[in-house]
Amino acid sequence: MRYLRRVASDGEEMMAARPRWCRALLRYAWLWFLAGVVLVAALPPRPASAQNPLCDVSNLLGKWGLYWLQTRTVVVEGHELELRFCAPREHSIVAEQMLDLAVRALPVLDALTDVRLDGSHQRTFFLEDTQKLLVLNADGFIDSRNDAITLHPGSLESTVIHELAHYWSDRQRFPERWMVEAYAEYLTSLAAPQLAVFFKPLLQKRACEGLPLQDWKPSWGPADVCPYAVGLQVFEELAAAAGPDTLRRVIGDLSRQRGGVRSEALLTYLERESGANLSPLMRGRVFGPELDDRLEERAKLQDRRIQATSAAAAVGIPMPPVVAEHLNAWRHQEAAAALEWIEPVLHEVSVTHERCVALQLDCAALWRDLPPDPGRWMALRERLREAPQILSVYGNLRDAAEALGLEMPAAFSDEAARLNFAALRGLQAAEETLTLARTTEERCVAVQAPCPATWRQSWNKGDTLAARGVLEALGALLNAAAQLEARCEGLEFPCGALWRQALAREGLEAAKTALDVLANLLDTYARLEPGCKRLGLPCAAVVRQALEQEGPEAAKTALAGLQDIIERGTALEDRCGDLGVTCASLWREAIKQGDIAAGRQVLGELETLLDEAVRVEQACAEAGWSCAKAWRDRLANAGLREAREVLSAQERALPVLAETERGLASSFFARISALIATEGDSPRAADPLAEAKRLFEEGKVEEAQELANAVKREYDQRERQWLIGVALLIAVIVAGLGALLLFRLRRRAAAPAKGAP
Repeated sequence: MRYLRRVASDGEEMMAARPRWCRALLRYAWLWFLAGVVLVAALPPRPASAQNPLCDVSNLLGKWGLYWLQTRTVVVEGHELELRFCAPREHSIVAEQMLDLAVRALPVLDALTDVRLDGSHQRTFFLEDTQKLLVLNADGFIDSRNDAITLHPGSLESTVIHELAHYWSDRQRFPERWMVEAYAEYLTSLAAPQLAVFFKPLLQKRACEGLPLQDWKPSWGPADVCPYAVGLQVFEELAAAAGPDTLRRVIGDLSRQRGGVRSEALLTYLERESGANLSPLMRGRVFGPELDDRLEERAKLQDRRIQATSAAAAVGIPMPPVVAEHLNAWRHQEAAAALEWIEPVLHEVSVTHERCVALQLDCAALWRDLPPDPGRWMALRERLREAPQILSVYGNLRDAAEALGLEMPAAFSDEAARLNFAALRGLQAAEETLTLARTTEERCVAVQAPCPATWRQSWNKGDTLAARGVLEALGALLNAAAQLEARCEGLEFPCGALWRQALAREGLEAAKTALDVLANLLDTYARLEPGCKRLGLPCAAVVRQALEQEGPEAAKTALAGLQDIIERGTALEDRCGDLGVTCASLWREAIKQGDIAAGRQVLGELETLLDEAVRVEQACAEAGWSCAKAWRDRLANAGLREAREVLSAQERALPVLAETERGLASSFFARISALIATEGDSPRAADPLAEAKRLFEEGKVEEAQELANAVKREYDQRERQWLIGVALLIAVIVAGLGALLLFRLRRRAAAPAKGAP
């Protein structure tokens, strides 16, 4: 029944309902027809539903009847409902509008509820005089006996919809009186906007405060508005909290169950389906104060269950149904006991899951299929006690890897996600490896060396040992490089550039090889350095030049050359010292120019020169000629080439000069020339050969040769002249002797022989 507001003489708004005895009278009116005719004047106005006979008569009389009758058909839930509207003819327009609204409203109402339509296929509407309904303070009502709806010309459109909603909201499906009107009002509030009908909820009266809807009963007082105002609020808040679709589905399911839709069942079923805590919405308004403590306890348990369910859903763990089962059965103590072992585990899982999500780990595999077994849950909690340490180490490892621009190997992530405590040592070792990597790469940056990516490749494969091995080798390399560069710094050797280039181009092994080569070079240089200093050789500059231009191998060759030069140079200078000549400047100058080959060539030439000098000087000494001064002077003043040329010339001329000297020594005229030479004569005049020796000693070999040749020619000429003279003399003598002999012979021949006759 939809009530109509009216104002009493004292200004208070009143509501009135039709009394029970009146409904009984109407139901059996056809038995008391004769008695009713007598009493009709004394009774209150009767609703039109009691005038079915008149409507039927009017239907037979047609347009001459007192009532306007119209029938429409509308399909609801696959059934054709015949809507029959009976109204006084003067209100036929209003009645037709109401009938049109009913035709439009029934499908809308059916779509808004899952409660099945029940009752006959013929539904009747009566339009009663306004004054007759005002006596009952009703804007319209439905007769639960035959589903006949009674309205008046001034009935609100929302009233029409409300009364139509009672086709679904009736006492058979809704045993509690408040819910019948409240659910019909709720459906009206939903349907009115869709039908473009104005709807204004009834205002709550003071009489409703503190009145549980379960205790509400229809009366003639202000409390009759409670199911409309308060009940509508309850359904709207339930729909907002649980969801309109959920509320519709739950009410539909309960309406088909035995016992219908009751407050306790609605609360339990709706909480189960929606997961929301609905006890506070119904406490104090639907249930009486005797349930306050129990509902408060239930509300707290529901909050805990909701939080636990939310926490379980957030981490992907199936919430054990035991809590919901106990709450559905209103076994609060058992539900609290179940939460006692569920909540701590969910807390540990939530904390661990949050940390895992932050670390991008899928730890949910540990609890994703966890069965609702308290023992298994407690075992999980024990395992999760070790999770903070493992995740902390993994977090540090991940941060270290991110700082180095590395991806986390899948093996480490999988071990951490499984929260495997046995893998903790491996994670710690990996963390130590990255700490070493960060320190090592910082050292590389500090010394401007390109750190090789070999350890990163091993890391990406999850091979921590290999990565650590590379890093340790790199650290050792940097240590050795630091020591090496300290040694190279004083010598200005480009050691750093060399091993860095090898590291960048060929990797760690090449850099180690370069360092070993450089260390050997430094050791070799250290051994040669005293000799270099003693001989005044720029060994450091030579090695540095070779390193800069051609690399370690060239420097190694240079050092070998320097070692050879030092040994040969020392021996050479000893020989030069023995010979009384200075030869250091000749070969050292070439070394100072950084040309080891030239230095070695000079040394070779000097060695050859000394060998030749010894040989030539020995030959000169044997021949009695002095040849030391010439090549020494040339060596000291003109250079090696001139000294060798002098020696060569002396060596070539010496045999000739010695032969000349021997020839002259045996010459009679040479001895005669020496005897007849006076003191005032020049050495050349006195002894031309001595002058030749002097020239030979000074290195004027050609002049000495010319002089010796001239002397030889002169002596040869004199000898020829002397021989000619002697020959002539002998010829003269022979001729004289011959003449004398001839003369004597002639004389003898001319003298007569003794005893001649």
